[in-house]
Amino acid sequence: MENTSTIATLCANSPTSRVKLIAILAAGALVIGGGITATAIGVTSYKAETTSLCTAAVTAGTRAATSMKTALAASDAAVLAVAVLELPVVAEGVAPAISTDYAARVAVEAVPAVDEVLAIEATAASEGVEAVDAIAGITAVEAFPARASGTELISDVSAASTVLANITIAAVPPCATRDQVASITATNSTAATATTALTASVAVLTSDFAVFQTEEAARIAAEIEAARVAAEAEAARVAAAAAQEAARVAANQATAKKSASSGSSGGGSISGGSGSKNGDCCAGAFGPDKSDGTGCRIDNGVGGFYSC
Repeated sequence: MENTSTIATLCANSPTSRVKLIAILAAGALVIGGGITATAIGVTSYKAETTSLCTAAVTAGTRAATSMKTALAASDAAVLAVAVLELPVVAEGVAPAISTDYAARVAVEAVPAVDEVLAIEATAASEGVEAVDAIAGITAVEAFPARASGTELISDVSAASTVLANITIAAVPPCATRDQVASITATNSTAATATTALTASVAVLTSDFAVFQTEEAARIAAEIEAARVAAEAEAARVAAAAAQEAARVAANQATAKKSASSGSSGGGSISGGSGSKNGDCCAGAFGPDKSDGTGCRIDNGVGGFYSC
């Protein structure tokens, strides 16, 4: 009350004081009005920034959802591809070779590199020199990295695919607050991490399957070549055996023919004018009156006999 009366007194007693008071009140009004205006502008700016952040988060989510679909489709295709047993066709008109099941591909442990070691002969101890044991030489071995089995690599892809498929990104998520912006951004980040993991697993599986197919093609080609060489060797053996048998049969036939020829030339001669062969002499019936008692004889038709 004292302050109010003082101001009233000043206004009543001094025109100059009234001007000063009006100026002070006007300045206070400006300060208050400016604060209200600044607050309104700040709220509007905050809302605009939130809207902008929402737009960016939703756009990023759309891209993340597209990447998710691409990665999941690639993983499905990779798992189906490694189940195929037919190897790539190497030439037109050539039937594709059939490989073993990729899932049965065994794991391989890492092999460290080993430098070549030359053999050292044992040396007996001598004065001032210790004996040296013999050391066998070792061939250099290249390092070989560890490799998971086919089943393990397929399982890695399936597991990563399941993780990614369980992440849901709404096509038009509600976004009006900073908390919603943070939630959408967190989901996008999780989806991006899972997509990267799945893509990496698919790349490893695809690369290892390509190596597997190359190795299988080389193995099958080697088996085919070995079978061809074995077939040629067997054909040569059969041909040699057939030639040997043919030579044996020909030799037997020549021996038999020679024996038959020798038997024919060493037989008895034909006697008399009857024209009968020695072997046929006794074929007829010859009584004692036709024989002279010394054996098989035959009448020569002119009153005599000839011996069979």
